Amino acid sequence: MGTLDFTNLPRLRTRRVHAYAASFTDELANELISSYTNEGEVCLDPFSGAATSLIQACLLNRSAIGIDIDPVACLIARVVTTPYSAKEIDEIYEKVTKQLDEIKLVLKNLFPNDRSNIAVDSFSLNGVNISIPQDDNIRYWFAPIQRVLLAALVYVSNNVDIPKQKDIIDLSVSSAIVHKWPHTLSYARDIDHSRPHRVLRDNLSVDSQIQIFYRALGNILRTLRKLNKLAAAYNVDMKVIEGDSAEVLTKLDPASVHYVITSPPYFNAIDYPRAHKFSMWWLWPQRDQLTRQMYIGLKPGNTSKYLVRFISNLVPENAKSLALLEEISRPTYIALCQYIKDLNSIINGIARVLKPGRNLSFILANNTIKGVEVPVVDITAELLKGKRFHSVSVEKRSIMPNRRRYPFGIRGFKGLMESEYIVNAVSNKQ
Repeated sequence: MGTLDFTNLPRLRTRRVHAYAASFTDELANELISSYTNEGEVCLDPFSGAATSLIQACLLNRSAIGIDIDPVACLIARVVTTPYSAKEIDEIYEKVTKQLDEIKLVLKNLFPNDRSNIAVDSFSLNGVNISIPQDDNIRYWFAPIQRVLLAALVYVSNNVDIPKQKDIIDLSVSSAIVHKWPHTLSYARDIDHSRPHRVLRDNLSVDSQIQIFYRALGNILRTLRKLNKLAAAYNVDMKVIEGDSAEVLTKLDPASVHYVITSPPYFNAIDYPRAHKFSMWWLWPQRDQLTRQMYIGLKPGNTSKYLVRFISNLVPENAKSLALLEEISRPTYIALCQYIKDLNSIINGIARVLKPGRNLSFILANNTIKGVEVPVVDITAELLKGKRFHSVSVEKRSIMPNRRRYPFGIRGFKGLMESEYIVNAVSNKQ
């Protein structure tokens, strides 16, 4: 058992694989996993997000299960937890760059002198006619030159026979779209913050748009090379499950997990579907689009008296604090009741799958809604105390200035986050 020495290791830069709001640090995940588990044991993250915990479990020779309802999150997790040999990484690089050369010729022909405002309905690549998706969202949010480039890249991906190679191309596409302005293949500014604003851009050059994708691919492949070197000697089982965490937890084997580490979604703060739908329009156009109603923390809740009464009985110690929010905004209060109900379901599921006497760690923070601080940390601790857990503790932790997770303007946070809390608990004997 032991932690990775981050001072001597090359920086993994896993956050450069794909923008993802509110992910916690590699160092914290490494510290917690190494403290509460031994090699060969199983870690679970029911909100795996950017896969920080899964990566560190792999590097520490622990098996891991990651659950997330977001397909982009699951795509990230599959790529960074799948073993790739140096030869396989070289092969996908050569395959994609060769295709990029062909795509560049097509773009140069379609957009001479970088006149990116010329709409194109279809084009030919390698003798195959490819149609641009006739989707209002795509026409609105993507420049003509970006539509052709993305349609070509999706075509290339869909014709790759090896699933894990396809995943790399798909992740590169998503990373190039959901990226910091202006290095994004879209008209969306601040898309990486999940608050996109449309800004039209004319005369985008072919070279600059190709370079955005190429940079995304390079960041992913460089990270995979480093992960391959660091985890080469390990043989662990990594599972990525897409779905609603509360439902998935009911299907896992009882008492099968040695440790749970996760950062639950913040209440009414991060709207992941609003950003990730940009990738879904291209990568999974046939799938039902994710909505706020499907995400814990974003659901509006229902106005039934049962829900309010249930929550009042569930967290009586925090009832007074919740009442302050109810006086200011009844809809927000109802949504918070739904959030607490959903979080309670997750804790029930964790109690079922976590081995007796083993630990869980929640990384979270309070946020402010309608001028009222929502005591999410205290609520979580209270839920744990009532759900077959003991030794519940709350530890405040400062966030280093260069590791702050929120940009200015995210709802419920006044500027950049400076601290977070770790809620620890131990599962009771059954």
